[in-house]
Amino acid sequence: MHLMDWNIVGVAETWLTNTVVNNEIEISGYSFARLDRAGRPGGGVCLYYRATLPVTVQPDLKVDGIEAVWISLHHSKQRHLCACMYRPPAESIHYWDRFEQALHQAAVVSPSVTLLGDFNINVSSAATPQLHRFNDAIHSFGLKNLVSVPTRITPRCPIGTTLDLILTSSPATVSYNVIPCTLSDHSAVHARLDLALPSAKHQHSSQRQGTSLTRNMRTIYFPEFRDELANANLSVFQSTSSTDEMWSAWHTKFMRVLDRHAPLKSTSRKASSYPPWSDRELYQLQCRKKRLHRQWLQNKDSTHLYSAFRRARAAARNAYRRKRNEYFQILCAEHSRNPRKLWHILNTVTSRTRQRIEPMCDVEDVATAFSKVVTDNDRPPVLTMPQGPSRPTALSAFQYVRTNSVYRLLRGINAAKATGSDSIPGVLLKCCADIIAPSDAALINASLSRGTVPSAFKLAHVSPL
Repeated sequence: MHLMDWNIVGVAETWLTNTVVNNEIEISGYSFARLDRAGRPGGGVCLYYRATLPVTVQPDLKVDGIEAVWISLHHSKQRHLCACMYRPPAESIHYWDRFEQALHQAAVVSPSVTLLGDFNINVSSAATPQLHRFNDAIHSFGLKNLVSVPTRITPRCPIGTTLDLILTSSPATVSYNVIPCTLSDHSAVHARLDLALPSAKHQHSSQRQGTSLTRNMRTIYFPEFRDELANANLSVFQSTSSTDEMWSAWHTKFMRVLDRHAPLKSTSRKASSYPPWSDRELYQLQCRKKRLHRQWLQNKDSTHLYSAFRRARAAARNAYRRKRNEYFQILCAEHSRNPRKLWHILNTVTSRTRQRIEPMCDVEDVATAFSKVVTDNDRPPVLTMPQGPSRPTALSAFQYVRTNSVYRLLRGINAAKATGSDSIPGVLLKCCADIIAPSDAALINASLSRGTVPSAFKLAHVSPL
């Protein structure tokens, strides 16, 4: 994915279950949204997207009986919906009713839609069952399939079938090609979508408006969690394993139990609150405008709804400007004797700001700038420590860590602190200290005796100011 520089990658029929935790399928530089099939094996979809893209996951577009993951890509003050979808081959014709329901919900959110996935319907053959129902569904929502070449070739069907499709509402902006794949009998379908993405400043704002993965700790019933954790055999390590393998095994077992009791969920984040001049009247006008806009999108042939939407939009815009002007007039009157504050208000009204240095997001740029600051400045003098009695340097001279010492350290964790790179909340380490202390002590003693530290212990979250 890094070599091909792909921004969005959809995987259909993942076969993932709840026993596979998220950190097992993570890819550096990418975020992802997954939907596993429940109740029976197979199926499932997963959608990877570059972490720097202004993307919002849309769990509200989920429809029962449709295996699909939806995300919205922000561009030019608009949203483009992308989805990865999988349709099982044995689905009945009633599947397309649910499919139309999913398309209807997507059309309400945004008229710009692109669907990728394995639909298990051969569009290259007119004799394919349910093909007419599929065409009616996509044409009624203004979608067009772009793939016309075979995407699956098997010994039983050497001419190939076209099952992996690209459905889009903007065919003029999408180009595609089929890439043979050795990992599956399906070929990978690569599409290029030409969108005007926002500038760096707007990208940072969109990221703040995106989603974050959190755990609801209130859903954990701690007696059951402790019992399952005690039966997870955290202290069982292979004698030939390295410290990295020991830590990975411990962390995987712990996270597997945690994901079953407090699974990760996506929560939306808002970039900012309402402006200070907002009130209930303005809020009601905005809600009325959005409601009429949704109604008009569902029935675009209605001129009455479009006229009502335009009037509501003009009323909300005029009210916003009027209340904003009144707010700043009051501020200017209050600070008329404070020139500094008054100029700050005027610059805010006229959108005049000082020239700012854009933050550096590239890791190499940050490291280069940091090294330059360190080398350009005079280094502080090296402090000479007084010579004391010589101490042993061999790791074999360290005393083994006792379980009681680890237990006291775990019980002393501040549960209000943020989690580290291991993504384990401190409150769980504290409440389960008696269970995990023996395995932690064994891991620490193995690290001391072998003279190696797990690579994960050398990681830290660094936020340049």
